[in-house]
Amino acid sequence: MKKIILYVLDCLRPDHLSCYGYERKTSPEIDKLASEGVVFENAFSNSTWTRSSAASILTSTYPSVHGVMTNNDFLTKELVTLPELLQKCGFVTVVINAMGNLASVYGFDRGFTEYFDLFRSSNLKKIRDAARGKNFGEHESAKDAVNPLSEDINEIASSMLKKYKNDNLFIFCWSIDTHTPLSSPENFAIFSDPNYSGKVDGTHSHPPENIKDEQQWIGLYDSEIYHNDHSIGQLVAELKKLDLYDDTTIMVTSDHGQGLGEHGKFLHGGPPYDYVIRVPMIVKLSRQFSKHADKVSNFIQLIDIFPTITDLAGLDIQKIPTIQGKSFLPLIAGRRDEYVGHDAIYAETHQFQDSPHYRSARTKEWKFIQCDYPFNNKIPLKAPRALARFLLKRLKWLRNSSKMLYNLKDDPLELINLKKIHPEILKKMECQLIFWRKDCEKRVQKSNNQITQNVEVNEDEELKSRLKALGYID
Repeated sequence: MKKIILYVLDCLRPDHLSCYGYERKTSPEIDKLASEGVVFENAFSNSTWTRSSAASILTSTYPSVHGVMTNNDFLTKELVTLPELLQKCGFVTVVINAMGNLASVYGFDRGFTEYFDLFRSSNLKKIRDAARGKNFGEHESAKDAVNPLSEDINEIASSMLKKYKNDNLFIFCWSIDTHTPLSSPENFAIFSDPNYSGKVDGTHSHPPENIKDEQQWIGLYDSEIYHNDHSIGQLVAELKKLDLYDDTTIMVTSDHGQGLGEHGKFLHGGPPYDYVIRVPMIVKLSRQFSKHADKVSNFIQLIDIFPTITDLAGLDIQKIPTIQGKSFLPLIAGRRDEYVGHDAIYAETHQFQDSPHYRSARTKEWKFIQCDYPFNNKIPLKAPRALARFLLKRLKWLRNSSKMLYNLKDDPLELINLKKIHPEILKKMECQLIFWRKDCEKRVQKSNNQITQNVEVNEDEELKSRLKALGYID
């Protein structure tokens, strides 16, 4: 029987995993999977925040197509999802979710045989504050919110593996250890300073303003990776104990990266800089498939997960008009001549209605970011003169910053905007982005789907508290 586990670690940067060359040994268990599987060196997200990225994973479409763009959007019923297809061909589908942004109220339970919203667990509410060793929520006034740990995911995963041992099984795990707040259990806090007494104590959903203790914050982040890595090792041990490991394909990835000081940022969301959209991708195949590479440098995207898993399951999805991803199984299973890659990596983010809408196209050498602002140049006539001057200056700055062009080879941190120096490259990348946007529009039309934006969801107070604690709502 086929077993497929897709494991997403929220906010995980690849360059902080030791199997990607990080100097700290943050990921010994993931490293073992990497040694038996394949490491993708150039994997990218299609958004810079969770709910939008999750929708891309489950539908193999860009945000413009699946419509999960802002905090008010939910996963439309019109697009076919990965678990729905797997169910139809005989798979039991399970999701074990620790993240409020993937709650069933947003439509992410569709197609799953069993759906576990762990943050709703009354049992976990009784123990998780103490387990973290922190007074969780003291900065966010969310005392009733629960932060499930990766070991809680293991508990459910183990029961599902036993329950469906003789079935084709797909398990989708979403952990939040590596998402703020960064307060791993004490025995895993090995990379932060134990004698530290400053403001960066790991309990914040957002780092304190004007953060100066960058290394402490990074140490907390690395410790969370180490903690989650340990749980992945325990999950692998359980698979081996049940004699399922050899028949299981395991994919480890993330929904997006995380700022750790670049551009002065310590979070995600916002412009699709590489430190936010670059993600890890480690694949350990079942014995049904033989790997023919240890590392792959080809560019892949999160939208490629869907067709890769259906490829593993033996499903033909070529007739589904909305699918935008491409299976990367040929890259690791000795069928490179069958692989047709992407012309560029595309990402877009418009998390809040009053925030900019970012779209980007990335090639090996160049990154182009287009920024559209949600307001016009008009200023109320009654506005004070000082306010009018301020708004005019602001609008001028916004117009000047609406297009960004970076040479990634010479400027990997994306600090120098070259749009005026290379207008020909700017025009080419602009055209590429326009072509991509038109393709997205065609996909929506083909699906006969009217994407519904800005839908008010009746979130319960528990879910609101959870998202507030993670910094997604005020």
